[in-house]
Amino acid sequence: MWLRNYTDIYLNITTRIYKNVIAVQFYGHTHQDKIKLLYQSQIFPPIPDENMKSYMLLAPSITPVYRNNPAFRLVTFNEDRNIADYDQFYFDLVLSNVLKKPVWYKEYSFCNTYNSSSITMDASENLVHSLVQEVQTWLSYSKHMLASYGSKSSSQRFIEYCSSMYLTSKPFDDCINFYKVKYL
Repeated sequence: MWLRNYTDIYLNITTRIYKNVIAVQFYGHTHQDKIKLLYQSQIFPPIPDENMKSYMLLAPSITPVYRNNPAFRLVTFNEDRNIADYDQFYFDLVLSNVLKKPVWYKEYSFCNTYNSSSITMDASENLVHSLVQEVQTWLSYSKHMLASYGSKSSSQRFIEYCSSMYLTSKPFDDCINFYKVKYL
């Protein structure tokens, strides 16, 4: 979380002073795929003022320091210079190590995954609110946070394979080590 005095200054800049200049903010600091809604009023429950809000799109990282697959985004803009959509791609670390060659996948398209016609403040608000209302939305969002590294990742695939093959810890650990899979 941010320090209150800096947050107040930042929110004043983004949601008041330059609200008609700053359409969206792009960040990558957290190394995760996330959306942050910015409201001038920082109280709970939120009382969003239609005129005092902005949003951030946080992209995952190329650096896999937080147990994430390296990833990047290809952002598409429309004629009005607004964000039309983005496609996100990731490098499957585990599968690339096993196959000894780079393996890249298209992870998802924002508009297709979240059933949106474009990426706007309203679409971002709808998505964030649906995280607590719709299980499928949460499952998609949480999967993409780490660029498909987790329960449905290649890492999990090899863990499942090894656990299906071996019932005792020594051969299981040997299998895991062979595939160089990290698990908790």
